[in-house]
Amino acid sequence: MKRRLITASFFFLVFLLPACQPAGTPSSGSSPTAALTATLSTEPSPTVTERPTETDTSPPYPTFSPTTTPTVAPTPIPVPHIRVVYPDEGLFYTFEPPALPHQLVDELFGYSGDALNPYDVKLSFDGERIVFLNAGYPNLAVEVIAMDFDGSNVQTLLSRTQINQMEADMYDYKFDTLIERITWIPQSHRLLFTTAGPATHFTVYESNSDLYTVNADTGHYSRLLKRGDGGIAVPSPDGRRIAIRKSDALSINSINGPFFFRDIIPDSIRFIHVDRNAIVWTKDSSRFGFILLGIEDATVYSADGITGEMSLLGSIPPYLRAVLSPTLQYVGLTDGNRTSLFSTDGKYQIQLTTELGCFLSFAPDGQHFAYSVGNPPDNFSFSCSKSKTKLPVYIGSLEGKIIQIPYDINPEYFRWINDSQFVFINENQLLLGDTGGNITPITAVSGNISVFDVVDLDFQAGGSA
Repeated sequence: MKRRLITASFFFLVFLLPACQPAGTPSSGSSPTAALTATLSTEPSPTVTERPTETDTSPPYPTFSPTTTPTVAPTPIPVPHIRVVYPDEGLFYTFEPPALPHQLVDELFGYSGDALNPYDVKLSFDGERIVFLNAGYPNLAVEVIAMDFDGSNVQTLLSRTQINQMEADMYDYKFDTLIERITWIPQSHRLLFTTAGPATHFTVYESNSDLYTVNADTGHYSRLLKRGDGGIAVPSPDGRRIAIRKSDALSINSINGPFFFRDIIPDSIRFIHVDRNAIVWTKDSSRFGFILLGIEDATVYSADGITGEMSLLGSIPPYLRAVLSPTLQYVGLTDGNRTSLFSTDGKYQIQLTTELGCFLSFAPDGQHFAYSVGNPPDNFSFSCSKSKTKLPVYIGSLEGKIIQIPYDINPEYFRWINDSQFVFINENQLLLGDTGGNITPITAVSGNISVFDVVDLDFQAGGSA
């Protein structure tokens, strides 16, 4: 088994962040002069070779202009072809603008074996199938239930009994096995998920580091990797490959198997662990990027989507939360005091905030991004969306423009729907915004929304906005 340098707590990293340079100035750290590669072979572990220095092909870095505030468009923005779903206290609503929200099911309590408490809801890429996770514990599911967009064909994909049987050899039935994380395989009705079980003293739950798949139409499920051999799965946009992350290892597999875990990270690279929240595929599915956390800094790499061959991109300071752009050229960082934008080659950085904040996300094309001001990431999950507080949210562009959404909103209710448009909820109203600074209401929503999902059907089908 590989020996990893696991000598420091990740939470200690935030105190090591160097002072950020003045806004818009290049960083003082030198860029890598050679790329490291790790090539899959028949050897026991990947090898490392050194490449000659390549010609600098850095993109022109943005210079940001003063923040502007958009106004609600006097003429409504044409609404894209979207579908939306959200639950509210046992009721489910769907709508496809310009239609108003439609109540699907009066009560699912009689259908479900457990009291209904959906903590996550997911809409398939084509908007046809809804999957929601019924929570028995905070952020852990005891059931997975599916239905069609019109509320028909309700089906328990994974029951409490089925989930418990997945790790029946490990746990007593008086302690539930739970769904830890579930995600759609793009361009399909299949989902990937991992499970969690009680820790040694049965006081907390920990990941089983396994990997399963379930079909949202048929309910058929199967185990791809057994306990200890799997991990968090991040599928490619074309749905053909998956990157699988353990705390100190990373593997690449075809979605159709055969499934095995083979670490693509060489023994010669020392680090604490792979950031579970900073693995991202390029839009064309040819490569994916990831961050290895060290003691005093973090290192950004990319890997070939088929072979797993690694290339060093650069180093960045320690952080609380990092978001890689789909182009792999930039990373949004949040530490305890500020939010910044860095180039992954280490040659550019700009401080976006001088106070507590959180970098939310990049748009699918990686050319626009969003961040909030006023609250740091959640201490446990490092997510921006755990706080229910309404905060100022800003939209930035690599062209150098920053706009402020004219309403304070809960970051949990912000979603990019395509390369240039986003939706958010404010005061029980769903609004549409674009990167040009236009905001327009779409429709009123009923009830007390805690979670929702939305898909742009034309964008998912390959169109562009």
